[in-house]
Amino acid sequence: MATPKVSLKLPDPKPYHSPDTHMNMNRRFIRLARMELNQGRRLQASEKAWGATAHAAKAIGIHRGWYHRGHGLMYDIVSQVGEEHKRPDFVSKFNAVESHHRNFYNNDKYADDIRRTIDTVEQLVNDFDRVRQSDELPYKVETPDAQIRLKNLTGKSYPIGMESPNGFAVKRRRSRYKGKQGQAPNIQPRQGKQTSGAQADRSLAEPGRSRSRKNKKRNGASPEINIRLD
Repeated sequence: MATPKVSLKLPDPKPYHSPDTHMNMNRRFIRLARMELNQGRRLQASEKAWGATAHAAKAIGIHRGWYHRGHGLMYDIVSQVGEEHKRPDFVSKFNAVESHHRNFYNNDKYADDIRRTIDTVEQLVNDFDRVRQSDELPYKVETPDAQIRLKNLTGKSYPIGMESPNGFAVKRRRSRYKGKQGQAPNIQPRQGKQTSGAQADRSLAEPGRSRSRKNKKRNGASPEINIRLD
């Protein structure tokens, strides 16, 4: 499968990037991984393959309003969307690519293995991008593992048996990416009543949020995490 032509220029540093920016970066990393491997730099190729996968997972996490800054959280993101879309191969492929992240330190992967993994990464990235752009699927909390995973992603505990038509996506802040009309890119407004409240992803909070939370506590109101159940 041919890698789409993408710019090799790295985006300017920012505290937070949009889902589209992360998807563009993972395409960039796939292309760089192939270039590194063709030039015999196996360890660099392995790490860039992993980087492409990580950026694709983060793009989904940001789009859904989930916590995403952490290695374990990326695994939770992949596990959650894998369950929602009945794709257990998401986790197995993610784990396989992660072994190439470790190859950067261990140097135990051959060039042919790395080349196959880059192909796997490209397929996985395409799948993740389709997931990100598709409607969020209903999801029911059925196991303690799912409870823990959703708490990691949303910051809130859900009882066994609780259902959500949108996979427990968290309401997004309109001002986060400062796109057209202040709305996050590639996020379509949904019909129905929207709940209001704090964004779940503390790592994406704007400057001054800490002060705002203290004021809420001072006024006797605790910050809440709101799940759209529209």
